[in-house]
Amino acid sequence: MAAQFLFKVVSSYALLVSATPITSSIAAAPPGASMAQPPIFAGSGCAGDTDASWSGGVDSLTLVYPVLSGKTGPGISISDSRHNCQFVFDIAYPDNYQYSVSSVSYAGAASLDAGGTATPSGLSYFSGGTPQITWSTTLTGPYNGGYSAVYTPSAADTVWSPCGGGDSLLDVNSVALANRNAQVAGSVTVSNATVSLQWRTC
Repeated sequence: MAAQFLFKVVSSYALLVSATPITSSIAAAPPGASMAQPPIFAGSGCAGDTDASWSGGVDSLTLVYPVLSGKTGPGISISDSRHNCQFVFDIAYPDNYQYSVSSVSYAGAASLDAGGTATPSGLSYFSGGTPQITWSTTLTGPYNGGYSAVYTPSAADTVWSPCGGGDSLLDVNSVALANRNAQVAGSVTVSNATVSLQWRTC
């Protein structure tokens, strides 16, 4: 993926993001929904082979993080305890539809001595909008192995893209945090995440 620079789009009008349910039925991605531009990414936990893919109908996004990790312990800098990688997806769709994140599944591995903790986490939001959804998992040492977790927002927490069609920018930020403890060794990775989308008519 050539572009690796996170950008902010400053709109000449306010981006309206709805967190209030609109009476409509949940539907599959409509004809015409597509990725308008290749996704871009940036962050201290990104690498050249960080990648993303999506289903043809833009029903799900798969994110791969080869080096997203955090570590702590004796002799390790505090700046190494937390790293992130943020994707921006430019999704185009018809004017009578909108979409939201219906679930996020993510996985990685951790190695924590007794007394150590780690918190893989993430958030998503529409660029220019205030509402966001967040997810996290706390791992407690002693721990040595993989983990996986699934987050499903409640109806009240679900944030929908604007109606009106065109493009909307969906930001997804993943974080690997080894909670700082200079005396306890620990590390955590986030290796991949799948963001499932749901669609409805406006």
